[in-house]
Amino acid sequence: MVKITSTVALAAAILASTATAAPSPAYDKGISIPAFHRKPTFNTYGKGLAQPKGLKGSNDKETALRFLSKQVGIPTAELEVTDDYTGSNGIRHVYFKRTINGLKVTNQVANVSIKNGSIITFGSTIATAKQFGKPQIDAPKPAITKEAAIKAAETATGLKVNQVAPFNRYVETAEGKYEFAWTFQVKSAPDAKKLQWYQVDVSAKSGKLIKATSWVQDASYSVVNFRATGPSPEKDLITVTDPADKTASPKGWHDDGKTQYKETIGNNANVYMSDDSGRQTTAKATGDNDYLVKFDVNKDANDAQNSIASIVNNFYITNEMHDLFYHYGFDEKAGNFQTTNFNGEGKGGDAVQVSSQDPGGANNANFATPPDGQEPQMNMYVFDTTSPIRDGGLDNDVPIHEYGHGISNRLTGGPSNVNCLDETESGGMGEGWSDVLAIFVQRKADHTRETDLVMGAWVANDPKGIRSVPYSTSLERNPLMYSSIAKMNEVHNIGEVWATMWNEVYWNLVDQAGFSDDIFNAAQQKGNIVAFQLLIDGLALQPCNPTLVSARDAILQADEVRYKGAHKCAIWKGFAKRGLGVKAADHNDDQSVPAECEGDLPSPTEVPTEPTATEPVPTVVPTVAPTETATETEAPVPTEVPTETEAPVPTEVPTETPTETEGFPTEIPTELPTETLVAVATEVPTEVPTETEAPVSSDVPTETEAPISTAVPSATTTDVVPTEIPTEVPSATTTGIATTTSAGEEVPTRAPTYPTRKPKKPTRKPKKPTRKPKKPTRKPKKPTKPTRRPRKTVKTPAPAPRYPAPPSY
Repeated sequence: MVKITSTVALAAAILASTATAAPSPAYDKGISIPAFHRKPTFNTYGKGLAQPKGLKGSNDKETALRFLSKQVGIPTAELEVTDDYTGSNGIRHVYFKRTINGLKVTNQVANVSIKNGSIITFGSTIATAKQFGKPQIDAPKPAITKEAAIKAAETATGLKVNQVAPFNRYVETAEGKYEFAWTFQVKSAPDAKKLQWYQVDVSAKSGKLIKATSWVQDASYSVVNFRATGPSPEKDLITVTDPADKTASPKGWHDDGKTQYKETIGNNANVYMSDDSGRQTTAKATGDNDYLVKFDVNKDANDAQNSIASIVNNFYITNEMHDLFYHYGFDEKAGNFQTTNFNGEGKGGDAVQVSSQDPGGANNANFATPPDGQEPQMNMYVFDTTSPIRDGGLDNDVPIHEYGHGISNRLTGGPSNVNCLDETESGGMGEGWSDVLAIFVQRKADHTRETDLVMGAWVANDPKGIRSVPYSTSLERNPLMYSSIAKMNEVHNIGEVWATMWNEVYWNLVDQAGFSDDIFNAAQQKGNIVAFQLLIDGLALQPCNPTLVSARDAILQADEVRYKGAHKCAIWKGFAKRGLGVKAADHNDDQSVPAECEGDLPSPTEVPTEPTATEPVPTVVPTVAPTETATETEAPVPTEVPTETEAPVPTEVPTETPTETEGFPTEIPTELPTETLVAVATEVPTEVPTETEAPVSSDVPTETEAPISTAVPSATTTDVVPTEIPTEVPSATTTGIATTTSAGEEVPTRAPTYPTRKPKKPTRKPKKPTRKPKKPTRKPKKPTKPTRRPRKTVKTPAPAPRYPAPPSY
């Protein structure tokens, strides 16, 4: 931690603030500087808000720019694109910063997500033209040199400037003032006792420290085996051969495109051990690309064999995390961590640097996330509260949790804006997401919603773990609610609440859509796979410094875009159970859900991610105009079941009114040399599980098949008896692509794809019924009589002068 103890330094570090300025997690890290951030605006637009001709640009990027300009009332020339990429769901994510006098404003960020010309989400912390008014703006001329600014920051923090050259920016203060500043990075020395890394803003006028944002997340961590529960090092080490995923790591784990390494260095990670002098040692191959090591649980972590085992395991887990989440969208263009980006997208030069058994601390671990193109730093420490001393790097959830910080920081606000989890609430969610990733990875097919997970039991040598409660769906064993945050000001406590909510959503998704052991196959629609995907998609959609409410809305919007809202009710019910319902706000609980979600979750069926050209698309009638962080209120639009002779008609999709609110791969790259790693992981299936869900039928119905409805629905460780996990994916009643026959069977709604030649026979047979519908078409004529009768009554009194009207006074 950086503690400012000097009176002079403290005076230089304090900036006056108002009660509305939310404290930054920098408080928890030792620098007492109240960083100002505007409360984010976040709107979601369901199936998309089409733009009028006047706002529609030549491409989606230009359309997003024009849309943002209109929303905030600021000329496009004052909005600068910082990141722009298209995700695996087809959504283009465009991130912006406000500029003044051609210079970026550090704490004003916006993001617009767009698809096919329609706006999907809009988030912003940029002051609108009305809020901006006529503020005091410093002249863009520094009164002090950058050398003086660097000296002031180094004196105040006790750190040294990093290699990145200082540059100028503006910083908005709580008083609405825009201070001209020198912006640069300060970082602890390689041999320092603790990793510290800040982006600081020093007033170019007075030399005062205006803002300091830490890129390091310190935490207490989960400590269970990769893809398994239980204390990992007490199980035998297994041997995994050629585990690199050929899609995510085409040249394997030891080749960065320039060099083939024979040690724990590669394109995605460089794992080493440092001594007190800063000298680094990597684990060398024990044979031809083999890293066969042993671990003795009865010896201290710093035993020579155990130390090497830790390096190898950290290398294994870090690379596995890279490959796993590559399939869910954390790839080069989204800002992942690679020395060489082989596809040319994003910025390279930023493989994760991992210090195993780092001498700078104990009983902890941390991860520092700089912007895309700069190497992040992960430090793993030993835990000396037990005997023998234990190593967090041998408990796979520790590096999983830490790597998760890199994912959430790079995706929220875009790869270049890594200061978007800087508030206490958003920083708390950052801790929660990291726990959630560890939970998701370790879940197994024989787990049920009654299977609790205890975090940190092995490191703490305590079966209760290191969290205040287990991650459980039981309100008795885990009573945390949305309102619990009102009394919290520590990020890890808030993280427990957020992870608890995600655990509820996870089990609703698994109950609805089943479970898959092949977590590297992101194309599946099993519940646990959907949970992984929605987490990643939601991070990219949400605004800078989100609240729990806006993060929830981003997840719902992610489901709408990728899965056509198939899991909307499962998501709503999970959050609502813990108080984050439709009307939840300001840390006050609400357990209500949308009207269409008040029943049971849908029965199993497969839900396609994208409709085919001939499939009907559900109609959604928007009922509310956009309001900040409001939830979707789409109402179901029932349509009558067609008669025997009626042909189903595809429903048109109107422009929607905005509403706010992978087991291991089985294929081994033949071009790579065989390498063997000994890692802490339980045995996993080498074959991809066979899908048991039935594909959506495209067969043409026979004469005797029931008519197809076009009705469109609205849009830690506990011993348990394993229960059977459903193998079929539950139906999503919110997609409008399936219906039920009178016998209660699921039937795909694909009427528009039926060939016209086969239905000829059924259409000729019911000749008599075809004439009957004519009567209803004539009957409506009777109701039309009243519409004509009033005309006669109006005309009748006009020519009746024998009843003169009374005189007017």
